[in-house]
Amino acid sequence: MSFRHTIAYIVAIFGLAACFAKDGDKKTAAPCQKPGQAIAKALSGKSIHFEGPHAIGGAGDYLLQNDQAAYIIQGVDRGISYYHYGGILVDAVAMNGCAQASPEQFDELGLMLGELKLDDFTDSTLRAFRATTVEVLNDGKNGEAAVVRATGVDDYYWLIEYVLVAEKARGGGKKLLSQPYGIDIQVDYILYPNSPVLQIEYSLINVTEGKKEFMAGGIMTHGDETDEFRFALSSIDFGGYSFNTSVPWLVAQTLDGRGAYAFTISDANVGAATISGVNAIFNLDHALTGMQLRQPGDTGKVTMLFSTGPSDAHSALAPFASFGIAWPDDLKFHLKPLSATVVDAVSQAPIADASVDLEIEADGMWHRIDSYRSDAAGLIGPTRLHFVNQTYDYRLVPSTPDRGRFTFKALAESDAEFDVTMGTAGKLAYDIKDDEGRALPAKITLWQNGQRTHREFVWGEGVLPVAPGVYEISITRGFEYRPYHGWVTVPSGSATQVAVSLPHVIDTTGYLSIDTHVHSGPSADSKVPIEVRVRNAAADGLEIPVATDHEAIVGLRGGIDATGLHDWVNTITGEEVTATLPEHMTMFPATPDGSLRGGIIEWYGYGFPELWKLMHERTNGGINIINHPRSIYEL
Repeated sequence: MSFRHTIAYIVAIFGLAACFAKDGDKKTAAPCQKPGQAIAKALSGKSIHFEGPHAIGGAGDYLLQNDQAAYIIQGVDRGISYYHYGGILVDAVAMNGCAQASPEQFDELGLMLGELKLDDFTDSTLRAFRATTVEVLNDGKNGEAAVVRATGVDDYYWLIEYVLVAEKARGGGKKLLSQPYGIDIQVDYILYPNSPVLQIEYSLINVTEGKKEFMAGGIMTHGDETDEFRFALSSIDFGGYSFNTSVPWLVAQTLDGRGAYAFTISDANVGAATISGVNAIFNLDHALTGMQLRQPGDTGKVTMLFSTGPSDAHSALAPFASFGIAWPDDLKFHLKPLSATVVDAVSQAPIADASVDLEIEADGMWHRIDSYRSDAAGLIGPTRLHFVNQTYDYRLVPSTPDRGRFTFKALAESDAEFDVTMGTAGKLAYDIKDDEGRALPAKITLWQNGQRTHREFVWGEGVLPVAPGVYEISITRGFEYRPYHGWVTVPSGSATQVAVSLPHVIDTTGYLSIDTHVHSGPSADSKVPIEVRVRNAAADGLEIPVATDHEAIVGLRGGIDATGLHDWVNTITGEEVTATLPEHMTMFPATPDGSLRGGIIEWYGYGFPELWKLMHERTNGGINIINHPRSIYEL
């Protein structure tokens, strides 16, 4: 693993949240707050508080809730998130009165601080916030904002520590572990009664005699079934890395249109980078010049803002418009009325569940700034974003899997009510068997103009939504079966049929195909849900995928049960022990112990002998693997 890939990988798992909760452990949020009131309280009881595949908060954590949104702040030393210190945001849902309006699909927002060395990145220091106390500062009963405060110190973030030490050694130098900065850290999570926006006041307080300079920010991950996006007005390179700058916000919406999240930093030149699917966010001005704390008592503060909405990206972004955020002049915006209906261009029938992106043209390119999902009547709205100090061309771009992507006309300044038209839908019916007539798992891939447009993992017979057109098609099942390759025309308004038989040409009797290092949704550097990973394995002829997720003993058994692919896929459960000194390791088999993370090896701070012993004990003498062992000898 190269240094660049290792750093990318580190940043990825810095913000990981678990998607491990069992359905029987979940319940909806309670109690109910009064209308126009925000509440804050410590949670008790055994159940996970929210419903949703990524819900992890429960007893020992802290709830902030009003009738529009609810958030959970992890308590001290609960060990429920990948970020192994308390005091961070781990759950977020939209509310409709007292009931959840969306499932919990957020991962977590970790908090970092440190100093970047632009001339030699290995000399940088990046540490984590570790809460020593979490408490309710104001429960909201007085009608004011509800506040949860986390206080603490900076501490090691072991992955980054180890990688910087190792990389410095590979370059012929020497780097010691970082030392505490001698500062106090205070994080206030503030929820006002009539807004879904969570205000996060991240304060660094100098309690030493010396001058301090910091960069502070967050690292955020979303669930494995979300669509994340942002746009940027510019970019900057330093330390061998490229970061987007002048980023107004980061957004994620669930793929089924049942929830969204938005994040920004107030009064900041927001810098962001997506590394292995994870968003690192900070005030770029502080990264370049440092947040100056010159004497005892000096305080530096970063105000972060997080919003959740019940449906599409716009439902999470629109609340920012009325919250009083200090935007840079070129990013200030307001909301204009919008009431549009997505319709079929021929029949004029409304189209439900279409994704409609709002784009602007800047520097000769179109950038997505917001996104909608049409409701059952085909409606999107009721507002759209409009930058007040910049002159951009705006357009709406609708898309569905069975109709493709259409560019709608540019929006005029006065456009407020109109139809967004799309072409007619198409379908591809498939029937895939082996040479004995059995329904066969397989992978269908479509291309147009040399670019892949579709990749689906299927089994036997079914129908795929495919936009009308002519496609190059391949149908494969790993190395053992002869692939099918050809062309197919998908007509408008109807389905085309593809029926193939894939001959089994390699006899593997007595053998099994195994991959001993497989990631899926429980790992922050994977956006592949567990069920999709199982269908992927079956379609590629992988008979034993070994689930070794980063600090998560979860496994793929639930995905096999859900898909019914028992005859084609079996599995072994293990863990990737993500120490970077001497190197990250995998171990299996390991049976989940019923806890949220399954009884993982907490490797932080251990040396190789201790880790090897712990892994051997956890697997009852199973298989322990040190990955990329050649890299150890480069140190």
